[in-house]
Amino acid sequence: MLNRSTKTAALVSLFVAGSLAMAACGDSSGTGGGENNEENSNVTEDGLISFTVPDGWVETSDIPDRWSLGWRDSDDEDFDQVLFANGEYDDDGAASATSDVLAEAQVGGIEGFRSSSSEWIERDDDVRIRRTDFTYGPDTDDHTGVLWFIEDADYRTGGLQLSGKDLDETLIQEIEDSLTFEGGDAPAA
Repeated sequence: MLNRSTKTAALVSLFVAGSLAMAACGDSSGTGGGENNEENSNVTEDGLISFTVPDGWVETSDIPDRWSLGWRDSDDEDFDQVLFANGEYDDDGAASATSDVLAEAQVGGIEGFRSSSSEWIERDDDVRIRRTDFTYGPDTDDHTGVLWFIEDADYRTGGLQLSGKDLDETLIQEIEDSLTFEGGDAPAA
């Protein structure tokens, strides 16, 4: 049986991702999903983006509609953290994608949900990331999350969501540092 903290983490992660329900079990097929980079098996490509999946995390088939891939920190029912990705989120840009997700979470009545900070991170070649940190749950001191939406100059957007209990700053930074835009050439106008 899932404890209250695990249920809250799963439900909020799911809602922020735009889904109404989430099963408690996952697919333990490894850190796969997307296309793995041969140099580092934890580097995953999905659509326009590449990023690192944390060591030991397992792929899950319980992926909310908004996302195309998902992992969690354990294959057990008592997982605490999840990572969702969508490498081809939309063509409206990172600010629009972030607004959509936050509005849905706030209007949806997630207990204790609040955006705590938001910033632009400039990358090379007209690529930038919109990072938004948030807290949620009955005890927001230990339930946190980060949304990253990365865009190119044509506003093609991919995104990641990391959320759960007791997120480590080193883990957050490693995922953020690994997030790159691999989108290739923009479509002709």
